[in-house]
Amino acid sequence: MGNRSFFNALHDREGDFLLATVLEGPAQGERVLLRNTAPVWPEELSAFWGKHLPALAAVTSSGILKSAGQRIFVERFGAAPQLVVCGGGHVGASVVRLAKLLGLPVTALEDRPEFAEELRQAGADAVLCLPFAEGLAQIPGGQETYFVVVTRAHSCDIACLRSILQKPAAYVGMMGSRKRAALVHTQLAELGLPQERIDALHAPIGLSIGAKTAQEIALSILAEIVSVKNSRQQTEGFSPALLAALEQQTAPAVLATIVGRHGSTPREEGSKMLVLPDGSAVGSVGGGIMEYRTQQLARELLEPGAAPCRLAAFTTEGASDAAAIAACGCRQASCEKLHFDEHEAFSSLCFLEQHLTLQQLQAAADHLFADAACGHVLRVKGFAPDPQGTTGWLELNATAAGRTLEPIPQGQDVLIVIGEGLDKAAIEARLKA
Repeated sequence: MGNRSFFNALHDREGDFLLATVLEGPAQGERVLLRNTAPVWPEELSAFWGKHLPALAAVTSSGILKSAGQRIFVERFGAAPQLVVCGGGHVGASVVRLAKLLGLPVTALEDRPEFAEELRQAGADAVLCLPFAEGLAQIPGGQETYFVVVTRAHSCDIACLRSILQKPAAYVGMMGSRKRAALVHTQLAELGLPQERIDALHAPIGLSIGAKTAQEIALSILAEIVSVKNSRQQTEGFSPALLAALEQQTAPAVLATIVGRHGSTPREEGSKMLVLPDGSAVGSVGGGIMEYRTQQLARELLEPGAAPCRLAAFTTEGASDAAAIAACGCRQASCEKLHFDEHEAFSSLCFLEQHLTLQQLQAAADHLFADAACGHVLRVKGFAPDPQGTTGWLELNATAAGRTLEPIPQGQDVLIVIGEGLDKAAIEARLKA
């Protein structure tokens, strides 16, 4: 990472973190770290981020953000969900009980002391026995705050929603019939609240499961909240092992992060692997051939004069190859140094069990570069047994400008072709020629 202040900013694990990285263009590799929507690193932001900060503050899930024509990879991590229940009747108490069974932290509000005590008995972590507007003034909201409004009266619902809809929230729901929900929509609009927030209100609250009892209504409410929560993707962020490695590292290292994927792959977007100068790694981007390729690219980035950031794409085509690669834990899409995306123009084709000798492997590489029917081939990598039998295997790394052979103790019977507009059938035909 190259900056101890970044580690210091991450060391405080509390809060909703968002790390944004520019994927392409003149600002490629620029980063900013936000905590609870406020920038915390770097200490002095470049002018580039000025027009993108509002869009970043509104991000609710990880992925590729397009802001002002710029592609930015954003990953949210570290945020813990917080449930806020307004109302202490039978439904409110049932929501609290079920939420605690699900492991959710709960803050409850009720203006009547006897019902506030019922919320405490139900297991709420904090209970504010105050008029609803006063109690909500003490709750800031956030990107992972879920508000449930189940008060005893229409006027109390309006008082709650008038405050809640001016706070950041992941979810706001109100109990009531469709007719009363329509009335509430109208009254909130008359109060001048943002229409997009009113339209996002879940009213009637909960999934439609025909709930009748307080417990069944609570089940429908929590089912809807869990559905919303689990659709708001977060990444694993920086694991304790990765943070420890970053803290101890003094020499340049390469951080690889998955920013795009497709198919059935073993690691999620945001998964990271730190490649150290000695070739060792902390973390994983999936194992197998694609992780090997990631480590190879990392070594290139550690060379003097190399670009500080690389965006790369690994894809597989063909049912048999894809199945074999998935079986050995390889990625369909991964990222190098900082990031890569499966939609980049470059692609990789992997051909397994070709059983090529070193001479055949070298000849195949020469033919692939020369045959335009194969596509625009940029690089060929492959492995062959050492004909001398002294090193085990030899690794071929070939481009149109030349090729290198490196002895390695162990190899795999695989040929990797990287380029643009690759024609798999033409390449297969060339390999069999």
